[in-house]
Amino acid sequence: MKKNTGFTLLELVMSMAIVAIMVTMAIPSMLSTVSDSRLTSQANGLVLSLNAARSESIKRGKIVAVGRTSTDWRDGWQVFVDENASLAFDAGEEVVHTSGPIKEGFTVTPTAIFADMVAYRPDGRSSSSGTFTFCSQAGAAQFRQVVIAETGRIQTEETGDFATACP
Repeated sequence: MKKNTGFTLLELVMSMAIVAIMVTMAIPSMLSTVSDSRLTSQANGLVLSLNAARSESIKRGKIVAVGRTSTDWRDGWQVFVDENASLAFDAGEEVVHTSGPIKEGFTVTPTAIFADMVAYRPDGRSSSSGTFTFCSQAGAAQFRQVVIAETGRIQTEETGDFATACP
């Protein structure tokens, strides 16, 4: 007698049902991971610019600032050498680095002291202390805060309440 090798229709349907259940459970977790990764990437872009400004201010012995390129930080920012120490970007000042807008759906909100810019003095210290809060796309309930100390130290945090951080 010949031995049958293969799957019965019932075994195939059961296997497909198990795979469908596993995929249904994995997709929300994967979407959350992707959103978290994008949010971290947005915050790290600002950290890169802040570190570049601090490094340039020490290297050049001048005030170097990170300022928004339009009316909102969400539209991007630039690192520039503030030659006349006006704490504003003026014509003729050198732009060291430019960052484009953050991805659609994310927001960035600075504390009031950093509404326009963050300046670094030649000793590497910041003009003041404060935070930038990056909030995720609607429904993800994730945020990151870029914290700047007066010493110039930059760190990121993800502590606190989403509802309070991202109203």
